[in-house]
Amino acid sequence: MTLTAMLAQAQGGRLFAQVADAIGLDEATTRAAMMEICPAIISELKAAAEGDDSLLETLARHLAEGNEGSVLDDPGVLTGAESIKDGNAILAAIYGSKAGAMEDVKTLVGGVPAAKLSKLAAVSATAAVSALMQSHAITPLAGVQRAAGTGGGIL
Repeated sequence: MTLTAMLAQAQGGRLFAQVADAIGLDEATTRAAMMEICPAIISELKAAAEGDDSLLETLARHLAEGNEGSVLDDPGVLTGAESIKDGNAILAAIYGSKAGAMEDVKTLVGGVPAAKLSKLAAVSATAAVSALMQSHAITPLAGVQRAAGTGGGIL
């Protein structure tokens, strides 16, 4: 399943509405922004993971701490303080710093106030990496399992 399909189906098809409500944006803007930000994060993660074999497992372990199941399943968890903190850590790990990540995100998404865009970037990072972990069955206990490319999947 593709990243966009996973996000569209998450939370019973209400993920974008839930995120929009939590951040204070309209659903269409949130959907459009996340559809730009999430694939960019996965692309950066793929490049970063090529040079760091433990990166995916480290991110999986970080997201698993204090969470049962996927953060994509629970509206309050994905947009909660812990997920925002996780998202900021993911952005820093992938881009080298949160500021570096925000420079990239700003080029992808225009018209969203900086504070809301910062929160949306963190939520998008958590959502994208959670979807990746879920689609490739990557867990901190099982280690990193790389699935063969199917032309349209997340990685």
